[in-house]
Amino acid sequence: MAHADVPVAAYRELGALEARLGNGAAARTAFNTYRELAPQADDLWIVEDQISRLEGDKT
Repeated sequence: MAHADVPVAAYRELGALEARLGNGAAARTAFNTYRELAPQADDLWIVEDQISRLEGDKT
């Protein structure tokens, strides 16, 4: 769920943090929110790679 007053990059960082903590579902949610809000981001390929890795580890 996106909040209007949150910078888009916060979702990318939240996804990375959740992934490091082992919270795969929360990480995927955050990364997917980032992807939805920033479809033209220069680092989108990194986020999509992280999502792919998490898809292989459905936690």
